[in-house]
Amino acid sequence: MLAPRRLVRRFGALPLVLLVTLLVGGTASGARAAAPNPSATPTPAAAEAEASDAALQARLREVYANIPVLSEVSVAVTSGVVRLTGRVLGAGARQDALEIAAGMDGVVYVVDALELEADLGRTLAPALVRLREYAATAVRYSPLLLVAVGVVAFFWLLAALIGRWEALFARTGLNPLLRGLALQLARAALVLVGLLIALDLLGATAIVTAVLGTAGLAGLAVGFAFRDIVENYLAGVLLSLRQPFAIGDLLQLGEVEGRVVRLTSREMVLMTLDGNHARIPNSTVFSSVMINYTRNPRRRFTFEVGVGTDEDLRAAQRLGAAALRALPGVLADPEPQLRIRDLGDSSVILVCSGWVDQREADFFKVRSEAIKLIKETFDEAGVSMPEPKSTVVLERAPSSGAASAPLKEPPLAALKARVQDADVSPDAALEGPLAEELADPSEPNLLEPRPRRSTLPPRSR
Repeated sequence: MLAPRRLVRRFGALPLVLLVTLLVGGTASGARAAAPNPSATPTPAAAEAEASDAALQARLREVYANIPVLSEVSVAVTSGVVRLTGRVLGAGARQDALEIAAGMDGVVYVVDALELEADLGRTLAPALVRLREYAATAVRYSPLLLVAVGVVAFFWLLAALIGRWEALFARTGLNPLLRGLALQLARAALVLVGLLIALDLLGATAIVTAVLGTAGLAGLAVGFAFRDIVENYLAGVLLSLRQPFAIGDLLQLGEVEGRVVRLTSREMVLMTLDGNHARIPNSTVFSSVMINYTRNPRRRFTFEVGVGTDEDLRAAQRLGAAALRALPGVLADPEPQLRIRDLGDSSVILVCSGWVDQREADFFKVRSEAIKLIKETFDEAGVSMPEPKSTVVLERAPSSGAASAPLKEPPLAALKARVQDADVSPDAALEGPLAEELADPSEPNLLEPRPRRSTLPPRSR
């Protein structure tokens, strides 16, 4: 065997390097073979994690297999991370699969690798299955369904037949609005009874509770949305029950004054004294202060007149009352009066009043004639009616014992002759337009003309 030094000189350093490398590698390999491999024997924690992943994977596969739309979903679980693959029929099915996996105990994270099914036939297959099930159910229940439809149709026809018996409801004496309301309630009750019987035959009475609950919520929402309409309708019902006015009555509602034309379910129509239409919501009519000038035919007129402070006030009162008693249209009972209301700087204010029977005379005409008559009578009698003004008069003081001249009271015959041509007849200017409006059938009228019964004593002069 050649010595190493001689090998180096003969063959160079390369063979020696290779020999040393082989010796070292063999020694290391032996050492590695002798050392134990920690991964060859699994630890208890790793074995438990693998068992948990396997159980979770099996559980998810079992759940998805029992859901038709998720039966093709594949599951792989590694260290609590769930990976879902496969095809599903729509975004809803994908969301369900993800939620089911995320809800399982031990799931750390869910990887969504699902694909939506693009095949139209497979997408529509569940819907077709449900349609076939519905068709089979309808065939099984067709006899009962026909009977239920027949029951509903019978009660519907019965309700329509009762709706034509208006004469039956007219005998109750109710006004048109209440008759219509009673008629509608009767028809609705019959249809509801038919529906309940039909649902009972089909074994679907549980639907009634849901329908009633939905109807209650819907009614509440509609009530808030259409509050004004409902309020006007209810006010119309109450006004029809109370009947505080009739067709042709002269009413004052706030600043509106006119004669009643009609009352509808939403509003009341007045014809003002100018011949115009005023439509007032029923809720406003019901809640406002209403003055009915026609309900009591007697109506009192008043106006004011100022006389001089130097006049004989008692004589002026007697003179004015005599003049009003002579005026046609002014009732003698209660008798006309002139009362002192106020003492001003330059005049004394007298309030002249008298009563008018509106069935025999027009209120506004009588008041106009009364003002004119008082003016003429006071002028003829020398009663001063000074204007409100401030003047400075320099004069000597009157001697003691001086008195104003007595008033010249005209005789009653002269007063009657003066007013014999006065026109105080009832005003019929609105009678024609009012009759035309009442003859118009385009709008329903919930009011009915009724005769007025007077409790007044015979007019005395």
